[in-house]
Amino acid sequence: MKSPLAIFCLVLVISLFGLHQCASASAGKNERIDIFVPPCIRGHCSFGLTRDCYCCVGKVKQCWKTKEPCWQTCPKLNPPLAQTPSSIF
Repeated sequence: MKSPLAIFCLVLVISLFGLHQCASASAGKNERIDIFVPPCIRGHCSFGLTRDCYCCVGKVKQCWKTKEPCWQTCPKLNPPLAQTPSSIF
């Protein structure tokens, strides 16, 4: 009867220690996490299964046949939002 209780207590202590370590390793509230979001993604512009054009990511959806004009124009059409620490959280 004492052996299962001892095993349960040991597992509980190990689990709580792991949870504590995980919580202390997470990012703080004032740290900024930079995630790159490309201005263009491949899209379907014609009928079929192949992705044959590049389209803007954001409110303005516009597509081009090649990557270069998309990457040059989309950041102007959909500018990134200015982020302050208070607007992130």
